Amino acid sequence: MDDKIEEKIKEVIKLYKADFARIDGEERYKWEAVQHFKKNWDIAAPDFAKMLGEAFALYGNLLNSRNNFPLDVITEFANQDPETVRKMFHNLYDEGDKNSSVENRIENFQAAFAPFIERQFAQSDNWKSSFQSRHAVSIYLASEYPDKYYIYTWGIYKDLSAFVGYTGKKGEKYKWENNNDLFKRVNDIVKKDSALLEMSDKRLAEDCYHEKEYHILTQDIALYGSRLLGTGKGKLVGVNGMSAIVSKIKEVLEHGEQNIVLTGAPGTGKTYAVK
Repeated sequence: MDDKIEEKIKEVIKLYKADFARIDGEERYKWEAVQHFKKNWDIAAPDFAKMLGEAFALYGNLLNSRNNFPLDVITEFANQDPETVRKMFHNLYDEGDKNSSVENRIENFQAAFAPFIERQFAQSDNWKSSFQSRHAVSIYLASEYPDKYYIYTWGIYKDLSAFVGYTGKKGEKYKWENNNDLFKRVNDIVKKDSALLEMSDKRLAEDCYHEKEYHILTQDIALYGSRLLGTGKGKLVGVNGMSAIVSKIKEVLEHGEQNIVLTGAPGTGKTYAVK
């Protein structure tokens, strides 16, 4: 690994560890969501749609957020045609199919929504998308195989790669590969940090998934780094910029001000600076 990239990744991990208590309070639900999925997922369930909704019930804004509703759509699809959706998940999760790469399985899963969306659109023009992005399908994969797959989120990859100086292969078709390669580099460093692993393991109760390869922890660190140290939407700041903001807040407070209002796009480090 390039020494500069490694040092930048270690910088993110150092900040993550220093802010661990707050992060754990906000992000532990990810480990809880995977464990809940593991306890409830049963591809042979008689009521497949009900099981599907329950298995992904704790994923919150990872699967449903403003203007993005992959879980709602796939649950409705399962209500109307449970056997088709059951087969779609069976094929997506079929790791033994040597003739189908994970990329092909994702594309086939997405393509299977086309007839359903066409039928829905014929009834209401509100049905224009299945919302089954690569991000959404990667969540399904990472739920079943949390120690093998990472969740793919373009914004997180873009911001983190910019900060650590990682340059992947050029072209749209390499985004998935680049994301996995960068996350593997982070994961290699994570697994060598015994103090970090101990911190993460200790906070995991029985309702949390106890991971072996620390992929969820790696994703959490990548998210943290992208929010505080990236160069994406909004004016994100690096370590020096964050220090300047903290100093300014302290200066204002020391002059007797009782209220401070920080404005900016989500993920630009406002909460971190205040804490």
